[in-house]
Amino acid sequence: MPDKYSYYAVVDGKFTIKRRTPTKEELEADNRQVVKREISELKRKLSDTDYKAIKYAEGFLTEEEYKETKAQRQIWRDRINELEVL
Repeated sequence: MPDKYSYYAVVDGKFTIKRRTPTKEELEADNRQVVKREISELKRKLSDTDYKAIKYAEGFLTEEEYKETKAQRQIWRDRINELEVL
């Protein structure tokens, strides 16, 4: 199956998949899409653990119970910040 930089061509009477070189702009757009996708996934993970942050803030989770989630959420936020600079 060809990717978006490939196309079908007929060579010697047979269908063949040819690949073209993507432009610099296309590669940059692809990279932006990858970054946006990763940011979205990280934000989804943060959203999925919001209930734990609220439970901790309201006193229903102890520091010990929330410690691992808190550390992971910080890692996700740090990564989002790194990616948003790109």
